[in-house]
Amino acid sequence: MEVAILPLIVTISGVIWIQASAGFGPASVQPARPAPSLVVPIAALLMVLAFSQLVLRPGIASS
Repeated sequence: MEVAILPLIVTISGVIWIQASAGFGPASVQPARPAPSLVVPIAALLMVLAFSQLVLRPGIASS
């Protein structure tokens, strides 16, 4: 319990500090950006899945 008290105090005070500075600070206008493309993440996912199916799976002995 003693180990968790200090990090808890630091975390709570940090969240309060960040929220207070966000609430009282000036609002910045963000330009509208188009939605990011999902082509690269989907291609990376497919590459990992293909690697696991084609390279790793033949080496695993199943009963």
